[in-house]
Amino acid sequence: MDISIVQTILLSIILLLVGYIVFLQFKNRKMQSRIDSLIYDGNRENLLKSIEELDILKLKKKITGHQFLNEDVESFIFENEKESEIFLHYTKQEEIAKKIVSEGFKFSHSFHKTAENICNDKVDLLYKHHRHKHFGKYVVVISIDKKIYNFYMNETHKLSNALLVEQVLTEIPSYLDENQEIIYTLSNFYVKGYFNYETGKTITNPLFNSRYDSIKFRENIELFKKVVSNRS
Repeated sequence: MDISIVQTILLSIILLLVGYIVFLQFKNRKMQSRIDSLIYDGNRENLLKSIEELDILKLKKKITGHQFLNEDVESFIFENEKESEIFLHYTKQEEIAKKIVSEGFKFSHSFHKTAENICNDKVDLLYKHHRHKHFGKYVVVISIDKKIYNFYMNETHKLSNALLVEQVLTEIPSYLDENQEIIYTLSNFYVKGYFNYETGKTITNPLFNSRYDSIKFRENIELFKKVVSNRS
């Protein structure tokens, strides 16, 4: 066969492949744009309808493109889910994730600003992951036994609706940061560990104990009672 004909055939094949790749990228961007609009509009009903039209695994891949919901990660997050309140916190640096595991989770007055409460619902989980994934690929898992959580939540609600249960579950004294905000440190016993959503690698906290209950927590309640009493 003439060399020029072979070259022409090869060039045609290359052009076809390039065209197909461009088509796939366009399709993917179009789908991602659709997902983005549904998520950022907060339109959960339309998102659910879209998921009915698509295979959940394909949708997961479209949204994450990573190992966010592989079996190991899913098991890591939702072990003992029925007995636990579970939260996720995203960070860009693994050193920060390690520090949270060893020292506890620091937060200002609003714990739920940086820690997202989740349930074992793939749609809800993918929705929340898509909203938070740009904060970093390392995801810290916080898990607190519901009996512990509900007990201290009831105690805090007796005192003030502005008081959060997470502000009580600390053994480290709160302090003011450089912005004059009060910083609390949730006990690291409630930090299950963290995972890398790109690789699916999980790191477990050897001290993790979702049922941990410290006498210091009850002392915190008594301290808050005094503060509320002094204000009134």
